[in-house]
Amino acid sequence: MFIIVVIFSVAIIAIGAYGISTPSGVLSLARRFASSSGIALGFSLRVVFATALWLSADASATPIAFRVLSILTLIGAIALPVMGVNRLTAFITWWSDLPSWSIRIWLGFALCFGLFTLGSSVLGSPAG
Repeated sequence: MFIIVVIFSVAIIAIGAYGISTPSGVLSLARRFASSSGIALGFSLRVVFATALWLSADASATPIAFRVLSILTLIGAIALPVMGVNRLTAFITWWSDLPSWSIRIWLGFALCFGLFTLGSSVLGSPAG
């Protein structure tokens, strides 16, 4: 599970960093997920990440944080199909109307989240 958390963490870091430098690029990426297949993919990826966080929690440097983040990630996964395509599209539209500095702050949180999960995984691993 360690490697799955690392892969997801690096992807989240990359998306956060890309979004900070190019908010419109991340908005374009988000719009691609505003479909039934996009919601299914987003749901599946979040469930995999939530499971990986939960199962790797004991080996991480912050097991309680990993368990909490796992639960929050699972809630986020469940929220996607509950929202549906129309509400997800409306949310993305609302998000795209925010000032670019605000979008950069959101993506800064994503970057920090990815750095946290990566660092906690590496520091908690036997090789770390």
